[in-house]
Amino acid sequence: MSYRFRNILFTFFVIIFVVLTTFFSLYATGYKISLSSLQRGGAVIQKTGILVLDSEPKGADISLLRRFRGLLFDDDVLKNKKLKTPYKIKNLLPGEYVLNLDLDGYWPWQQKINIYPGHSTYVEDIVLFKRSLPISFFSANTQDISLCPLDKKIILQDDNKLIDLKSEQEVQLGSSVNEIEFLGPSRVILNNSLLFNYDSNKYVDLPKNISPVNSKLKIKNDYLFYLEDGLKKYSFSSKKKSTVFSLDGIIDYDFYNNFYFLIREENAEIFFQIYYYRQKELFRSIKLPPSDNYEIIPLSFNSSFVYVYDKSLRKIYIINTAFKFNSYWSVVDNVNGFNFIDANNFVYYSDSEIYMFNSVLAEKFLLGRFDSKIKGLVWHPKNYIIYSNEKEIVILDLKYDKQAINLVSLEKGGNLVLDKIGSVLYFTGKIGNQEGLYKLFIQ
Repeated sequence: MSYRFRNILFTFFVIIFVVLTTFFSLYATGYKISLSSLQRGGAVIQKTGILVLDSEPKGADISLLRRFRGLLFDDDVLKNKKLKTPYKIKNLLPGEYVLNLDLDGYWPWQQKINIYPGHSTYVEDIVLFKRSLPISFFSANTQDISLCPLDKKIILQDDNKLIDLKSEQEVQLGSSVNEIEFLGPSRVILNNSLLFNYDSNKYVDLPKNISPVNSKLKIKNDYLFYLEDGLKKYSFSSKKKSTVFSLDGIIDYDFYNNFYFLIREENAEIFFQIYYYRQKELFRSIKLPPSDNYEIIPLSFNSSFVYVYDKSLRKIYIINTAFKFNSYWSVVDNVNGFNFIDANNFVYYSDSEIYMFNSVLAEKFLLGRFDSKIKGLVWHPKNYIIYSNEKEIVILDLKYDKQAINLVSLEKGGNLVLDKIGSVLYFTGKIGNQEGLYKLFIQ
């Protein structure tokens, strides 16, 4: 081997060593050489970013395509790698990507994401929904339904039937049931006067002289509250009744956060009144516009806000108990139906639009405008909206570009209800030639 050849060989290995050392040093410190960026006039050496992924359930296949503006192709970043969630993908060149997650038995998920140099992008709150078929378990016409607080029973509101979800059979309530609604976790009210305990499958004795129509029965803390010459309560344990308020003209009532809330008619005017819980002294009186169909919306959480719904005019009046003036905080118009997210936020729909309303800001935000009339709306506990119209049931992803998944196609549809953990959706509707009460497993 000649001296000149040895020098050439030595120089070659030195160059290879320097190139590889530089390459691995750049890679280790978060940089990458990008020839495609150079072709587009960008820097050849770029600071990379990190993508952190997780999904529920885990184990979804990950596909990641890099978008090239002005070019006719995308780059499959992961190529033939078999990556599954959860996973952290390092050393990604900055830019726009299309992320796909696929899991057998679940709807595919796709989203555009951006990777930024020197930063980590977190996409860890992805919920994958089951791709299942709705199951008809009770024959019924399309109608509104309501679900009991403990997910045990469903009421068919037009048929006035109570369905046990465990046995999927009708609970026999007797004849002449003209009106039925849930009054608590284990009781329903029949004909607005009789109580039926569906845990013990029998009727509950009530105190005498309760008005059969306008008694406004409510159960709280093992007491039955009702309207009779004011507001009274009845103890199920002691079988005794007592007077809470001796006030005329009470239309509706509720109580929490150390206050009683009353809607009263006085001298042909309507007032929302706040009373101290213990002293029962008037704290504030707020005049409401004339209406014959007000109700206080019950809440399942503590809140400084009270929500009064005018069923006739489809308006929600929001009262802030911390607000010192005798006026309501805000009013929301065109409310066909609503679902609370937390103490300060709720979603609602008009004929063909869905909004989110923030009570603190007293501001609404449009979430979607649709071609067909909305029939029902529920808020999924993982921050999704599920809505129904006459032709379909759709999940709307609010976190990622309002991505929509069409869960069910319908011939005819009603409203829908969701169990507490967000795993089973119930609805009435017509699919093909079969009309009835359906359940759909979504998680």
